[in-house]
Formats: sequence, structure tokens, C-alpha cells
Amino acid sequence: MSRILQSLCVIVFVLLLAAQFSGHARADKFTYFDQKGDKYEVHAELAGSGQGAHALQLRDGQILLVAQAAVLKREPAKQLPVKTHAEVAADLEETFGGKERILTLVEKPLVLGFVLARPVDNNREKNKKASLLKQAARFLKGVQGKFLTFIRETRVKAQPLKYPLVVLIFESDRHFDEYARIATGRQGLSAGAIAGFYNGLSNRLVLRMNECRTFEVPLHEAIHQQVYNRQILQRLAPIPVWFNEGIATGFEGDGKRVKHGPKSVSARYGRLALKAKVVDWSEIVRNDRAFHGDVLAGEA
Repeated sequence: MSRILQSLCVIVFVLLLAAQFSGHARADKFTYFDQKGDKYEVHAELAGSGQGAHALQLRDGQILLVAQAAVLKREPAKQLPVKTHAEVAADLEETFGGKERILTLVEKPLVLGFVLARPVDNNREKNKKASLLKQAARFLKGVQGKFLTFIRETRVKAQPLKYPLVVLIFESDRHFDEYARIATGRQGLSAGAIAGFYNGLSNRLVLRMNECRTFEVPLHEAIHQQVYNRQILQRLAPIPVWFNEGIATGFEGDGKRVKHGPKSVSARYGRLALKAKVVDWSEIVRNDRAFHGDVLAGEA
């Protein structure tokens, strides 16, 4: 999460709690201007306001931040249903240039999109890429199963999923880097140092294709997506990074399945923690700075 978002988080947090748990937040039609001066209309729930901005919750689960001064009009509107998995898949196809540029797969609760490096005319090659989507879907549904077992056994309060869980896999590193720079607002790690990420605004899990060989990064980021979509932690809330990352790091897999969760001590991470030279425990608990730089983030 960028430092800009963190400054907004404290004020937005309480309002987000009320909106997400009520299940009956009113939908309004907002008319606003973007930074270029173009006018837009959007149906959304007002999730929270603060620091001169509105957080608008869209029908697919994305959160749109709009400057309060840019809102021209707000009108009461009929409550609209959450977008279906098929509608979200269609939106992805429209966003990324059609079926020639992105392959989509719906495996509820997931909507997966494979963003192609170039259009594919060969059916054999297309089928090969489609099989990668199916493999990713099987693994991520296994992650969900293991996560649900963990929260049930530990009696952690969780909510049912409200929105489809979107997963984007980029075949091209260049396209991933371009998307990551926009999604992160160039805050935190440089795009080239990111293997994958869960974005709290878009609510999307975004991955490089190479990471689907071991699924180590997809596992980690999928836990973040589960945690926030089941409202164990609240999106945009000022959660300490060490705690947020600690939950996801507690789950490990072997590339095919999740072996264990945070209830077990990780020998691997234990060894890495003992070898840490630059960052210590007090540093990562005291503040989040170590997690936002290319050099220290891995050790943190």
C-alpha cells in the first residue's frame, strides 16, 4: 500500500467497517471529473471519506478514489447487484483488448485472466496457455480450502465472499511492469522487483507467468486476497505490514498444494530470520519502512 493511501486509511477505516458489514449500503450515482477534466458517471457505494477524497466501492469490488472537489453531483440510485463472474470476465476482455489479447477462465469464486504477450492464432498454443489457467485455478482453489480450514480451526471470524476474486497472469514481464507501475502508483518496490502482488484498491491478484512454476508468490498473494475479501482485515485500514505479511508468509506450499499454515513453525523462514543481517525484529515491528525498499524488503 502506498504512503498516499496510508494517509487516507485512518479516516476511512471506520466508515469502511460500517459499509462492508452492513450489507445494505446505499448505492449512489456519482458524477465527477478526472485529472484530465473528463466527466464520468459511476454507480457506487460510498465506502468512506477523508483527506479530501471519497472511496467509492464499485460493483466488482474495486475501490475508486475520487477527490471530493472533483465530484460534480451525487444522486441517490437504485441498489445494484454485485457483478457476476461472467460480467467480470467480460470486463477483463474489454479492458485488455478482447479475446485475442486475454484468455479468461471462470472457476468460482475465481475469475482468471491470462494477458498474452501477443495475439495467438494457433489453437495448440492457445490450448497450452489455457491449461496454465486451469492449473493456476486448481492451485488457488486449494489455497482457499487450506485457508478456510485454518480459520475454522483457529475460530477466526470471517465473512462470506462478496465479490468474484480476480487473478491476472501476465505472460510478458514488460506488460506486468507497466501494469504494476500504474497499480502501485510507483510507490514502494520498483516494478522490476515485484514478482506478484495483491492490490487493495483493484482487489486483484496480479502475477508474472514465471511465478506459476512454483506458485510460491501466488500462494502468498492469494492469502492476502482471502484475508481482505473475507473481512478478517479491512481494505485501506492501517494494518502494520509485519502483521499483514506475517499471516501470508505463514502458509507454504510445494508447487502443487499448500503444506501447512501459520499453526506450524517454518524451519525455512526460521533459518532465514536467524541469518538476517540488516533488518531486525524491532525494526520491522516499529515501522513499515523496511518493507518498501528493494534492498531490505526480502529480508524484512
